[in-house]
Parts: sequence; structure tokens; C-alpha cells
Amino acid sequence: MVHFVMEHEQMTYPEALRWLAKKYNIEIKERELTDEEKEVQNVRESLFVVNEFARDYFQNILYNHADGKAIGMTYFRQRGIRDDIVKKFQLGYSTTAHDALAQEALRKGYKKEFLIKTGLCYEKEDGSLEVAGEKTTTEAVLADVKQELEDLRQFMDIGEGSVVVDETEDIDWINNWKQYFHQFYIDDILVIPSWENIKPEDTDKMVLHIDPGTAFGTGMHETTQLCIRQLRKFITPETELLDVGTGSGILAILSLMFGAKHAVGTDLDICAVEAVAQNCEVNGIDPAQFDMMIGNIITDKEVQDKVGYECYDIVVANILADVLVPLTPVIVHQLKKGGIYITSGIIDDKEQTVVEAVKAAGLEVLEVTYQGEWVSVTARKN
Repeated sequence: MVHFVMEHEQMTYPEALRWLAKKYNIEIKERELTDEEKEVQNVRESLFVVNEFARDYFQNILYNHADGKAIGMTYFRQRGIRDDIVKKFQLGYSTTAHDALAQEALRKGYKKEFLIKTGLCYEKEDGSLEVAGEKTTTEAVLADVKQELEDLRQFMDIGEGSVVVDETEDIDWINNWKQYFHQFYIDDILVIPSWENIKPEDTDKMVLHIDPGTAFGTGMHETTQLCIRQLRKFITPETELLDVGTGSGILAILSLMFGAKHAVGTDLDICAVEAVAQNCEVNGIDPAQFDMMIGNIITDKEVQDKVGYECYDIVVANILADVLVPLTPVIVHQLKKGGIYITSGIIDDKEQTVVEAVKAAGLEVLEVTYQGEWVSVTARKN
């Protein structure tokens, strides 16, 4: 509750306590802090700010970095953890570059001493820890943690305040993902990773070869499947398709396999370029059929110009609802008259928000489809 008030009302820790005490008619006794106690309080607030930065940093990695989207988000979704739950509990993802957080924090002006005090460091192969290029030891970090706990006793009851040190198994998490991803079906389509073989009974099926761990999009999530089913309804041999937030390229690649003439994919992450190239190659897609562009089509006029205007029969966007709302009034200009707009990435309680945004952009809603708690909205530009 205290941390919620601090964040929502932009208060310091003592201010939040006073606010809560006043609200619930709780009498608190205050005394003037000594200079030493004020210093402790300032340090504590600085640590809180650094931790907030770390939280935002790891969340940004989860949503915008190739590994965060391909490994982190897929890991959560595979285990039934909804995107809104990931957001609510402020979950994040850390890449294998374990000093990246420290380097970014220093670049933004956060003090090295507070990065060390919060324990934002990693263990090297020789057993030492490194923060911003300086070595320390497990014992030194443990001593800092214990000291911080003792400092907290001045402000709250922390109980015993014991610290337990444990070691985790040394695992190659990138390759370890393979044990969680196996071939599966999307209706009559077999989706299979490179390390598995096609079964004899599946040789007559349409086969999509794709590996996780490159960019977001394996076909396993309900939103991807919703888009795939809608794409099959509207694709013709003359279809020019735009895939916004293409990630691994799965929707555009399948569209070409369904018979579309040409596809353009846009993404914010430069890693998507390599992912798309690899997935096109393993699926026998002619590189001339799939063009990739990096940039934000919502805000970047140069990207909009490069993508082109009124030249697409279908625009597909499997992105979060909060992105679809500002995207829709922009992307309507890329659609031909009579063009189809297919969206997903929409949790059920955001359905009406997206439908209203689509209608406000002058599009006619043709169909709303569902799978589990996820929604797809398909519309047409008349």
C-alpha cells in the first residue's frame, strides 16, 4: 500500500506514511531526524529510484528487445500468463548481457554506489561479481544487503532480517528453450522447429518451419492463430500485404504460402530483419516477395512514405490494443479502397476500445472473432 501511494501520488516514503495515517485516522509520533538519519533516508530513496529504473529497464527489454519478445513473452504465454497480468505485475526480462543494466544506468546518470548497494550485478565465470566493470565478492554484497536491512529497522519492523544465499543451476537458457517448443498444428498447418523431423503422416500438410528465440511470433499464441484464420479468408493471388510488427515474419510468410503476391513487414526491432530472412529461407520464400522495413510507422513519416499509400489489399497487425488505437487512423492511409484490416493482440476487455478506434477511422467492422480470452477485429475500408 505504501509503495502504491508513493508511485501514484509521487510521494516520498515518509510522506506516504503520513498520508495513509491521516486517511485512516492513525496517530503517529514523529521526531526530528538527525543528520545521520536524514542521510540514511536519502540513500534509501535513491535506492528506490534506482530500483524503479531497473524495473522499467527490464520491462522495456521484455516488450521491445528481440530476446524479450521471443523468449520472455513466449515463456509467459506458453504457461498461460496473460499479457495484462505480465503488465500488472510489472514483469520484465534480462538478456544474457548481464552488465547491460549497469551500463545503461551509468549512461543515464545513476550513481555507481547505488547500483552496487541495490545488488544490481552479476557473477562471472571465475566466481567474482562485476558492476560497471569493477569486481566485488559475494561476501561484500551480502554485507551491503545486511547493512541496508539494519538501516531499514529505523523506519519499520523487518522481523529477523535474515539473508539466505543460494546458487541456481548453470543453464544455457537460450538453447534450453528447445525443450518447451515442439511441433504443433494450427488447423491443417504443421508448425515445426528446425530440431524436429516431420512425421510420415504429416507429409501432405502445409508445413511452416520456424524457430523461437529470434523475434516474436511462433504461431503458438491465440492471437497469431486468429490472424492466420482471417488471412486465409481474404488472400488472393494478387494480394499485396502489409504486416505491422512482423517480428519473426510468421503472418507474412504464411500469407505468401497461402498464395499472396507480395508482402511488406515493419518492426521496431532491427533483429527482426535477420529473423525474417532466416525464416523466409527455411520456408522457401523468394526474398523478392518479402520486403522488411525498420521504424515506427505510427509516428515516423519517412517510414509511412517508404511503406506507401493506398497500395495494400490487406494490412495485418497482431499488436497490443494500446498500440492498435493510435495505429489504426494512420494505417488506414496505407489500405486500398476495399482493403481489409485484420487486427489481434486484443485481450477481451479491450475489444470495445479497438472496435471504436476502427470505426472512428472510418472503417467498417466485418467480423469479430474469439479464441480463449483473445479477440480479433477484421474491418474493411469502403
